[in-house]
Amino acid sequence: MTGEAVQVSAGKSMERTVFSELEITPRAVCLEGDLYDVELVVRLAQKVQSRFHFSTSKRSESFTVKITDEPLPQLYELTEHENLMISTDQIGGICLYTGMTQDSFLLVSALLGLVQCRALQTSCYLVSEDFVHCVPTRCLYARSESRQEYAIRLEHGLICGGCREFYSRLGLEPELDTLLHVLEGMQIHDARGEG
Repeated sequence: MTGEAVQVSAGKSMERTVFSELEITPRAVCLEGDLYDVELVVRLAQKVQSRFHFSTSKRSESFTVKITDEPLPQLYELTEHENLMISTDQIGGICLYTGMTQDSFLLVSALLGLVQCRALQTSCYLVSEDFVHCVPTRCLYARSESRQEYAIRLEHGLICGGCREFYSRLGLEPELDTLLHVLEGMQIHDARGEG
């Protein structure tokens, strides 16, 4: 998955993304965690998007997103059975740098991982290693050596053309559009206070 990076503009209002009737069934997501008020993330998710139905209730068909304080090198980590973990490690510094709220940061981290969870669910031939790429380095899906690098990536809100094409070919345009819509609505600025 390589390609030219496409910039998503920041600072636009986040209104709920609504899809056509064919795509209306939201994907259930159970958000768990003891270290952070998960209700804040659930309320934000319900306010700004409709593709995923976030709640704190587990259903048999729901994805589970666990908020942890364990250090993770990436923004999220795919776990067995198409679930994922997102981490509050270094959240204060990343949010301070980007100007994001903590619940916005956790929502974006969850949405990035949920797109890949859906990809795994869509194709039995995919494994999580299929998502690894390093170029272009500013893509939010590109692997990095540290979480701090994601602060810079979040500042630009880029999803590369290769990732867009890959997820589109899997029929995941609604999930990707939701992620891009949420990224567009984030109030992200750089460390110099511009933007």
